[in-house]
Formats: sequence, structure tokens, C-alpha cells
Amino acid sequence: MLHFSTQGIHVRITSLVHQYSFTAPFIYGFNIITARRALWKDLRRWGTKSPWILLGDFNSILSQDDKHNREPVSNYETSDFRVCCSNLGIADLNSTGCHFTWINGTVWIKIDRVMVNAHWFTLQQMAHVHFGTQELSRTILQLLSSWDYGNSMANRILNSSTCGLLILSSWKSSFSIGIWISIGRICIFSIKSSSN
Repeated sequence: MLHFSTQGIHVRITSLVHQYSFTAPFIYGFNIITARRALWKDLRRWGTKSPWILLGDFNSILSQDDKHNREPVSNYETSDFRVCCSNLGIADLNSTGCHFTWINGTVWIKIDRVMVNAHWFTLQQMAHVHFGTQELSRTILQLLSSWDYGNSMANRILNSSTCGLLILSSWKSSFSIGIWISIGRICIFSIKSSSN
């Protein structure tokens, strides 16, 4: 662990097999805009010129595209987060699955994100993010070297029902925070948001 605060834990992750390392803050932003300002300060302080991936529930949106079936999004709602992203040079990693990650009746919002800085791409790793449905609101991040990506055994393991059952059983456990990460063919760890 490199740093921690009330809204995030910043860690270094190293792949001994593939010989690379990156830092990653795991985020759970406060629900109140003014309270989240401490998170933006933390991220600016933790910012790095090396590969950096930010994961979690930011509890904030970047634009009107991140909110559906509600009043228009105001600049007040988005400006702190947008400025922070611009200052740090971070953007969403390409993803599949559900765009909206939080639903409350008719309001759909994207608050869960996986973001990277430009230095992330120096790792030359294939990275894939998949956002699950609201019923199984999980984020899966898969990192594959080019060798792993083409390896059919790796794909069979990651797509197997056993790996799926492992993920599902971990979601039902009492452990809480929020992301399933696999590096290469090995499922590294699983953490989830606890709504209880």
C-alpha cells in the first residue's frame, strides 16, 4: 500500500511473471460533491508519471452521457471531476457491458469507472473492462500480455464455469470493496462493493 484516505487506497501491483508494475488507486467516492473534493486532491497528490489505473465507484459523472432519464446535468455536478481528469491526464479505459452502473428506479448513472493515464499504454498489455448488469453489478478487469491473449488455454480458463463459479462465490462472501482482476491466466483477486 502506497497511500490511503477515506475515499481510496493506492497500491502498487507487480506481475512477477510478466515483469511489469503499475500503481492503482481503488476508489469509493463520497455521495456529496463537496465531500468528494478531498478525493480529487488525493488523486492529484497520488498522480504519477508511470503506468496508473484508477478503479472504483467515483460517485461522480463526467457528462450528460453518464446520466439517463433525469434532468439535465449541471456544470456543478461535473466540473470538479472533469478538471481532475484533465489535470491528471486520465480517461476511461475502453469497456464493454453496461454503460450505466447505478440504477435507482428511472435514473441510470455511470459512476463506476476504470481509468488510466497515458503511461498505462507503455505496459503493452491488452486490457479489457467489462461492466456487469445492475443485478450483478460487477466490474471485471482483465490484463493480458500479447502472449496470453492468443493463448487458447488462458481464454478457456478465464471463460470456464469454474472461474465463473469462483467469481460468483466471492461476490456472495462478506468481503467488500469492488473489482475482479485477472492478470494473464490467473485470477488474482476479487473484491466487491457491499450494499448491505
